[in-house]
Amino acid sequence: MKLSRLIPISALLLLAAACATPGQNFQIAQERHSCAELGIDPGSPDFASCVSNLDASIAEANNPAYR
Repeated sequence: MKLSRLIPISALLLLAAACATPGQNFQIAQERHSCAELGIDPGSPDFASCVSNLDASIAEANNPAYR
């Protein structure tokens, strides 16, 4: 592939990847906040488990293939 085509394609892919990240970060922040609101200590293994389980539950609820 010519370099003149590779640069615009690479820029487009980087832009698409950058657009996806903020939404994911916001969802994780919401999950962390929810677990903290339940009174689970953010430094504990239970907190990590809570966030992970909440993330999996949301993914399952948003994906009809899991149903």
